[in-house]
Amino acid sequence: MKVAVIGSGIAGQMLIYNLLKAKNLQKLDWYSADSFAPACSSSTTSIVRRSGITSGVSPLGDLLLESFEAFESLYESDKHLQACIDKSLHYELYPHDDEKLLERYPPQADSEPLFSRVDYKTSSEQVYVVYPMRFKKYILDQFQNSGLGHLYSELVVEVKENKDSIFIQSQSETREYDYVFSAVGWNYAAYYQHPKFKNHVSGHYLELSAHFLDSELTQDSWSLSIDKINFIFRKKSQCLLVSAVNKQSIELLGSPSELGALYENAQQLFPTWNWPKLNSENLKVGVRVKGQKRYPISEWTTPRHASLNGLYKNGFSYAVKLSKDLINEMGEKEKS
Repeated sequence: MKVAVIGSGIAGQMLIYNLLKAKNLQKLDWYSADSFAPACSSSTTSIVRRSGITSGVSPLGDLLLESFEAFESLYESDKHLQACIDKSLHYELYPHDDEKLLERYPPQADSEPLFSRVDYKTSSEQVYVVYPMRFKKYILDQFQNSGLGHLYSELVVEVKENKDSIFIQSQSETREYDYVFSAVGWNYAAYYQHPKFKNHVSGHYLELSAHFLDSELTQDSWSLSIDKINFIFRKKSQCLLVSAVNKQSIELLGSPSELGALYENAQQLFPTWNWPKLNSENLKVGVRVKGQKRYPISEWTTPRHASLNGLYKNGFSYAVKLSKDLINEMGEKEKS
């Protein structure tokens, strides 16, 4: 089989990762346009956790849970990949009268959490803190070492298909394949007017050098959610990410100028931290995008063309499971 993947975000990366293990693969090309439009998942906040989900509540919840378990299995099976991921704890803090979160995150009174406040209940669960650029480099190295194909750093102009083949027209030439996987983010779905992307929203997050944190907070990676604000500490890079955690709060972050309000709210939550002043040296701005609903797009748009998009903040776990599902479906197509 001759296969191509369009896109170098987490969906494209996991498609490449799993395709390298596929049988009867003769050629595998990877189209990346990072120099034109860098994948947003390369600069995402990137954590993977169960989020208090139990099976049987909803189809989306079941998908989230299955994806989390698939990510756990990947982490345990690939020792080299573990250098790109920290396995640690997520802390959920919420008011005593929040019955919804109380049911989802039962408090652990007998534990000694890293974060605790008298006015909040505290629960914790396992979290995987991902280093996106290390993750990407690991998969890129595997691809280049395989010798199965080429990495094309050029824009794809058009994808055409007939009964026997599918063709990618790039800026330089047209190439023929048996199957093509498109993983080019929400732009693809928006172009095809997928209902998930009718009302996408964007926001920003803070990336601060974490040297201002107390030493007890920098021993391991961690993440924390409190009052619709998410904190993520990455030990290896010594940085603290601060972001909104749901659609309602992220809509308040429409431009970088509004990051000051987020920063002030974070300072009020933890006033004892020796917060630095915001300036160009200790602040980075990234864009987060999601659609109207949380369902990812994983489907065969034609017999030879599959799409994997719209993964949002569950992207790393979704990508592990759904990329493998699509590749298995490709194998079934070859048998029929």
